[in-house]
Amino acid sequence: MLAGLSQVAAAPGAAGPQQTGRGAVGSAAADLFLDGLQGDSIRLLRPSAATGRLAVVVFWSRRNRPSAVELERLVRLWPKWSRHGVGVVAVCVEGPRIDAAELQLVRDWVEERSLPFPVAIDRGLAAFHAYGVVALPTTVVVDESGTVVFRMPGYPVAGAELFVDAVETRVLEASPALRASRAPVPSGRARALRRMSLGLHLARNGESELSEYTLRAAVEDDPDLLDARLALAALYEGAARVEEARRVLAEAAASFPDDSRLLLARAELEQRRGRRDVAGELASRALEQNPSLDSALVLLARLRREEAGPEAALELLLRAADMNPLGVRARIDLGEVYESLGDKRVAIRWYEEAYGLLDPTWAP
Repeated sequence: MLAGLSQVAAAPGAAGPQQTGRGAVGSAAADLFLDGLQGDSIRLLRPSAATGRLAVVVFWSRRNRPSAVELERLVRLWPKWSRHGVGVVAVCVEGPRIDAAELQLVRDWVEERSLPFPVAIDRGLAAFHAYGVVALPTTVVVDESGTVVFRMPGYPVAGAELFVDAVETRVLEASPALRASRAPVPSGRARALRRMSLGLHLARNGESELSEYTLRAAVEDDPDLLDARLALAALYEGAARVEEARRVLAEAAASFPDDSRLLLARAELEQRRGRRDVAGELASRALEQNPSLDSALVLLARLRREEAGPEAALELLLRAADMNPLGVRARIDLGEVYESLGDKRVAIRWYEEAYGLLDPTWAP
C-alpha cells in the first residue's frame, strides 16, 4: 500500500504543476452536473453551452485562505462580466465526503459574503478529479466550444492579472461598446490550442511520436502558450529524454522567467537530476510568485528531508497540508515521514486521507 502511494506522488508529472491531461489548457472541459447549496442541480459549463460565451469555474474551499481572496475578486468583477455573458460557477471542494453539518457551514460562509453566482458542492470530488486540480483555489476559463482556454492554479502574484486579461480580451473582442479598449488576440492562439488538445489526446493514448510532433507545432504556432511547452517537456521526461525536457523548460524560462508553474516544473526536474541546490532555489522562487502553491512546499520539504532527515520536513509538509485541504502529495509524504519516525498511528491517518482523496469511494 505504502509503496503504491509513494509511486503516485513521485512519478514525473503526476498531479504536478505542468498539468498535461485533465483540465489542461487546450483540453476538453468536463461538463458535469453538481448539487447546489439548496439541493438544486448546477451545470458547470452552463454559460458557454447556453449563451455561447465564456464559463469561469473556480474550485475553492472555505478552509483555504486564498480561496476567499479569489472569490471576493470575482464578486467585484461579476456585475461587468455578467452583462457580457460571462458565467461563473464556484465549486466547493471541502473533501471527498461532506455531511449535513459541514454543508451548513458552507451555506453560512457563502451567505456572509453574498456570492452572486451559483455555488456547487463537489460531492465525491468528481469535478476536482475531472479538472486535475492541484492547488486551491484553481480557476479555469472555458470557451463556447467547451475547450479550456485558461487555467490558474493557486492565487499567484502576477497570474491573477493574467486571468482577468484572458477573460476580458475575449469578452471585449465581441463587445462593440468596448471594442476600442480590447487587447489584441495572438493570431496563432486558436490553432495552437487545437493542436495542443490533439497532442494531449495522443499522449494519453500512447502515440508519443505524433504527440511530440503536434505539441511542437503548437509551440511554433504560439510561443506564448506556456501550457504547450510544459506539456512537451512532460512528454520528453516521461520518455526518459531528460535533457530535451530540460532544454524545453530552459527555452520557456527566457519568455516566462517568473511563472510559478514553470519554476516548479524546472525545480522538480532538477531534483530528479540530483541537483538539490538548484531545485531548492527554483522551488523557493515558485513559492514567492504563488504563495498558495502547496506543491512547492512539498518539494522543499523533500529536499530538506534528503539533507537533514524526516523531522526537518515536518513543518513544511504540515503547512502544505493546511494550505491545501485536498493536497494528496503532502499527505502521502506526511505518512512516509511519520512512518519513518515510528508513529504508525499518525502515518496511517495521513495515508487514509490521501487514499480518500485519490478514490472517494474508498473507506478505511
